[in-house]
Amino acid sequence: MSIQQAYRDAEYWVLADQRFCLAIDVPSHSLQRLYKRYGVTCSALLTAFNPQSERLKDDLNQSRQHSLLKRLRSMGLNTCPAINSDPKGVWPDEESVLVFGIERHDAETLARQFQQKAFLWIGDDWRPQLIWI
Repeated sequence: MSIQQAYRDAEYWVLADQRFCLAIDVPSHSLQRLYKRYGVTCSALLTAFNPQSERLKDDLNQSRQHSLLKRLRSMGLNTCPAINSDPKGVWPDEESVLVFGIERHDAETLARQFQQKAFLWIGDDWRPQLIWI
């Protein structure tokens, strides 16, 4: 299986009050409710785990994720924890974060800085798009 297919097949779990899964190209009414709560029209799902899809040790991944969260806090953005999961079990779960109100350009910049191959971008249609870097 290609890395592109692995990203498309992944399950993107948002750990909100009521946990829900984002699916690429499928509108999420659960996300719509969160948009209303936070007064936003866009979001992105970001991670700092496993740069360039190369597995790192847990402590390195945790350190990278901590740096990403620190950066998001400094930007004053609201976030919600999330987990990227491989339903086939080839890849271990990755911590991620849903970032409310982040502009696509800023999300792409962060994804590049944390050496990611892709991220999820969700606009005002609540339909996650897989954005390749």
